Amino acid sequence: MPISVTGWPVVHMVFHGCISQSEFLAWQEQTTALLDKAEPFVVVTQSLEPIELPEKYRQTEAVWHKQNKPKFAAHCLAIARVASTPAQFERLNLPGMKKLWPCDYLATMDLDEALTWAAKHL
Repeated sequence: MPISVTGWPVVHMVFHGCISQSEFLAWQEQTTALLDKAEPFVVVTQSLEPIELPEKYRQTEAVWHKQNKPKFAAHCLAIARVASTPAQFERLNLPGMKKLWPCDYLATMDLDEALTWAAKHL
């Protein structure tokens, strides 16, 4: 499976390989279900190379993000994003990326750092 979501309240999401539109939509549904628990949690995401996201995923994600941003603000305490390459880290560490999320945000290349940082927010 190109997307795995494990753990609670430290939720670890891993994206890898060629992700289809249906897999991407299933991930959004799964994440919506986490938000609907209405309990505090933190997220650690990893995008492992190679990764190929579905066509027009940004538009789909933007609509979903706008609909769910209030739930993120209410329940997600922190998001740590683990980059697998320096170029990916640069993209994830942009000021605009940090402003996108209504919670504390960390970009790193170290999974252990991300997990420790995220857990401290609980």
